[in-house]
Amino acid sequence: MRAATVLSFVIATASSLGVPSAAAALPGDAETRALTRATEARARGDLDGAIATLKKAWDDLPHSEAVVLALAQAYLADDNPTWAARVLSEHLDYHEDACNARFLLAWIHVKGGMTNLAHELLDGKACDAPPEIRARGELLRAHLAHVEDRDAEARGQLGKVRRSSRIYEEDRVFLKELTREVDPPRTHPVASAHAEFGFGWTSNGLAGSPVDIADPETADSALTLVNLGIRLTAPSPAVAQPVLEGQLRAQQLWANDARDLSFGTGALRAGVLLGQDTQQALVAFSTEATSLAGGDRYDEGPLWFSEAQRGEIELGVGNAFVLFAGGGRRRFRDIGRTRTEGDLAVGWLATGPQGLLAIGGSSIRGHDGENDAYDLLGASAVTQAFLPVWRGVELSAMIASNIDVYPRSEGYFAGSAGSARRDLQLRLGGGAWSPRRYPLRVGLTFESASRASSAEAYDYVDNRWLVRLEWRTNSHTLGRRAIGRTGRTPFDYGTFAAGSNAELGEVRELMRQDDAAQRGASCLR
Repeated sequence: MRAATVLSFVIATASSLGVPSAAAALPGDAETRALTRATEARARGDLDGAIATLKKAWDDLPHSEAVVLALAQAYLADDNPTWAARVLSEHLDYHEDACNARFLLAWIHVKGGMTNLAHELLDGKACDAPPEIRARGELLRAHLAHVEDRDAEARGQLGKVRRSSRIYEEDRVFLKELTREVDPPRTHPVASAHAEFGFGWTSNGLAGSPVDIADPETADSALTLVNLGIRLTAPSPAVAQPVLEGQLRAQQLWANDARDLSFGTGALRAGVLLGQDTQQALVAFSTEATSLAGGDRYDEGPLWFSEAQRGEIELGVGNAFVLFAGGGRRRFRDIGRTRTEGDLAVGWLATGPQGLLAIGGSSIRGHDGENDAYDLLGASAVTQAFLPVWRGVELSAMIASNIDVYPRSEGYFAGSAGSARRDLQLRLGGGAWSPRRYPLRVGLTFESASRASSAEAYDYVDNRWLVRLEWRTNSHTLGRRAIGRTGRTPFDYGTFAAGSNAELGEVRELMRQDDAAQRGASCLR
């Protein structure tokens, strides 16, 4: 005992003099190693191993709130809330100011139906700083009020959470889900916007152009991409919420041989969002137009290439699926390509171990062209995955495929040798991105696209390198910084907040981008 006292005095004295101490640094290092090993064990499905690792770490580091939180959550994952509550209660006996341990214990009591115990924890010790801690406390009080059928009070507390300058990443997801439960009109932000820019190089700027050139020559080119969008949703308390969307997409090719095939597309969509909770339907009318930089045999460019009016329906199913259906009339400068079109699609998102996020979708479509050769039946599928690898930095991978059949085109397209045209397109891509917890993301991406056609003149291969900038914001998150999971033990709220920070809007945007890239039912076929 005397030796331990002397050692503590030496360490304290060294610290006060600014002298680094190996003994003083050890607990933090041991904590990090234990948490890392436990996380890896849980990722392998070895809960027993994770619990054993954390129990030993708790013995060695009894003052570590991060270890206690991880141990309690491991017990919860093992369906043992009794032991989870026990370790948290014991920690609070000696650390009354451990707010996150207090909050997690309150959460366990609420789930267990012991709301009186939850009140003792949430209404007692003040945990009002820093802002993210205060927001978490208000969030849990709102959940408790909702469980006790005091939704008016819950809505007021959720308003305080939204005004917080900082919020934990997982709490932001919980906030959205709880808002969906107690204040449906506020589930959707009043305004959301995104701006995406890409700067890079393409090996074949003529490939897959909207003009659908037969037998294009290869023309590499510097490339600029722009995608701007805004969505406004009226905060109506009724079951019908008006929605207005605008979007501008553009591709600029800088090489002289490809410059004329630069294009821009503007779209406007107005509709009504129907329903509440996790099942909502958007019924909308959209109009869009595409302009080409170059001219044709009749006029110099730029000129209007196509325009369309469509009716569209989007149906959200829970937090992970969205169904799309649409159809209308698309008019082209080349009258023979003017068509009536219809399409049906499903999009999805899913999360996995180690922070894996996957989004994707598949679609089918049909076209009835003025010229029978442009009648079309097609299908496509796309999947994109993101995996955090270091401090929120993500690696991405993408695969997309598309098949189109022109059943009444025998002998019409160059190189078809008298048969109907069939196209098979494959796109593969990958990249690295900065953390998604920030509104502005920077990425470096590569994409390889190829089309094999029975009309050989329409084959192409294109490789693209792009530096990308993406900025997303909405009225819920504007001015509020999300605190990532790195360097702390995040809360696991379970299935109640099993969704992802990625909105289903990201699925919608992926489907739109794939639609344009595949030259399917979009503006560019």
